[in-house]
Amino acid sequence: MQFNALYSLMLAVVLVGVLPGCATVPTAGPAEPEIKPHFTLGVDLSGCSHDARINDVSIIDGDFPVVVDVPVNEWVIPGENQLSIRLAPLPGETVLGESAKVEIRLQMRPKGAPRSEDRVLATVRFGGGSTDKEDGSAGSASGDGLVGSVRIEETPGQPGIWVHGTVAMSESLPRWAWLDGDVLPDTKGTQEAVEAQYQELWDMLATAPTEEQVLPLFAERSRELAIAYGVPEAKMAPTGLVKTAGSEEFEIVPMYLEHAKFKLFAGGRLAKIFFWSGGALFNFNHKTEKLSKQFDVTFRRSGGEWIITR
Repeated sequence: MQFNALYSLMLAVVLVGVLPGCATVPTAGPAEPEIKPHFTLGVDLSGCSHDARINDVSIIDGDFPVVVDVPVNEWVIPGENQLSIRLAPLPGETVLGESAKVEIRLQMRPKGAPRSEDRVLATVRFGGGSTDKEDGSAGSASGDGLVGSVRIEETPGQPGIWVHGTVAMSESLPRWAWLDGDVLPDTKGTQEAVEAQYQELWDMLATAPTEEQVLPLFAERSRELAIAYGVPEAKMAPTGLVKTAGSEEFEIVPMYLEHAKFKLFAGGRLAKIFFWSGGALFNFNHKTEKLSKQFDVTFRRSGGEWIITR
């Protein structure tokens, strides 16, 4: 690896169950899910191009400095969870600079509790320092964690590295359906099959469909998001999408699939297509005002059937 500075890494790993006072998360969603933990990925990134992920799901990526907490309940899984950061030189640079500094934290608090009650479960840091970088160093700042290893990978054919760490979570957490989906090959055939799913949904949305037509297509997504965030399933149903598609004030924007980007993630189990700029592919523009609404969709495949899972 080529670096112009020594870097320090830290991974704090905590074996956790459900917080005291919170109900165990069920594997099948009740009509009114119980109160459960609220997970966020705390992100503090600067001085480099970056891609912060949990379980190979990109949460934040780009070139600009960012400090934010992002809800990730629907991406936290039972057992081992992987936290990853990709660092690359900023546009116009060829090596990571000394100012490159990143930190991601998996955090948990009871639903509805203030941010001050966040409990940090695991942290992966990469930044300027003097710690031996060959294998990394690990520890828990709070003293309540189990030490885990840090793994560093180079990115073949391009400058930069991946930094990975793991945290073990309670087996009582929900096992999301996408975990058991097919592992999709990264081929032109897969891309064309996913494009066909997007086109079919776009064609439906262009005809101002009813809720009876659209909501069943999003059943798995609505059910699992309701479980993830402890809300009624109806609250997670895409009624806003149906309303916008049927509104005379909005018109759906062409997808321009020939210019869109195709992506497999979550270990190849999830697939999506998005605009080259990163925006969601289902986009509606207001006919008279400078206003647009975007709706993101992610597919999985199981036994030959394509399913909207997020």
